Amino acid sequence: MNSQFRAALVGAAALCASVGRGARAQSNGPATPSFGANYQLSFLQNFQQMTSDAQIGVVGGSTLTPGATWISHYPTGDNADFINPQGHDIPFGIDGTGAGNNYLTIRTQQGYTANNYTGNYSEGALSSMDGNGNGFAQQYGYFEVSMWTPHVSGAVNNDDPNTWPAFFLQSRQTGAEIDVTESYGNYNSGPNQTPVGNPNFDQMSVHDFANNASTQSTVSEPTMTTGFNTYGVDIEPTGINFYYDRQLVWSTPLIADAATPFYVLLDNALGGGNYNNATGTNYDWDLTANPSDLEVQYVAVWASPDSPDYVSAPEPGSLVLAGVGACVLVMRRRRFRVGG
Repeated sequence: MNSQFRAALVGAAALCASVGRGARAQSNGPATPSFGANYQLSFLQNFQQMTSDAQIGVVGGSTLTPGATWISHYPTGDNADFINPQGHDIPFGIDGTGAGNNYLTIRTQQGYTANNYTGNYSEGALSSMDGNGNGFAQQYGYFEVSMWTPHVSGAVNNDDPNTWPAFFLQSRQTGAEIDVTESYGNYNSGPNQTPVGNPNFDQMSVHDFANNASTQSTVSEPTMTTGFNTYGVDIEPTGINFYYDRQLVWSTPLIADAATPFYVLLDNALGGGNYNNATGTNYDWDLTANPSDLEVQYVAVWASPDSPDYVSAPEPGSLVLAGVGACVLVMRRRRFRVGG
């Protein structure tokens, strides 16, 4: 290896490490899905292996900084009272019993906002891309989260009223949105929270905002509030497939505006579902647990062979270095590229 090539290799590795997903990628992650045995892992935040809040890689504000993976707001502007990180579990924190058994907490709680509409509850959100287009996004492939939705153990349906957790994707180019999962503490409820809401319904949606069109499916999943479950979507030129615990639960055709890269969003918000105050005209925030937690084991993305991020067989004379974070470096004498 000559000195110029070595210098290019070191420089490319440094560039890869500076990309958010490379800087925060973790090992010992989830297995490749069986329906995509040849898919390539392209993004991984394995919170189970983290032991400090600093490893989350979230930055306050709306601009990604070097080494960060997430911003704590929507890049298109917030529609909820999402706050910047202010301390452990405010609203983000690594909790659990130790490396291998930890998880990310995204907490809603009172005392950190003056927003009367949400009963002074603050909310938490993560986005893998900022408004300038910095960060992670991918066209085609499988996007998955493992999480335990907000719950009050022992309550009817384990219900935590007014909670609204979501894992979803957005396209910066077209504005299209794919809701991999949403659930509501007020689902099927009414005034005075009667009947009791049932958050164990998995709502999936594809929104084509440019053409004012949406399609969705809601599936009963009684285990959503009893433990960790995986929620995933495989976006391909042939269609969009939604999974719960890696079992196919819904399929819908690919819309034209979804044939673009999508970035990842994950939040623990409030509202949604039915109004549940005495008159059925607003939310009764006194019913919401304080705090209410969304617990997340990991967020992972795989590139399918149709994805531009998929790395096919290297050219003769290339050196492929997989394992520099989540980046893949393909080095060639005289030129190199960084992809992943």
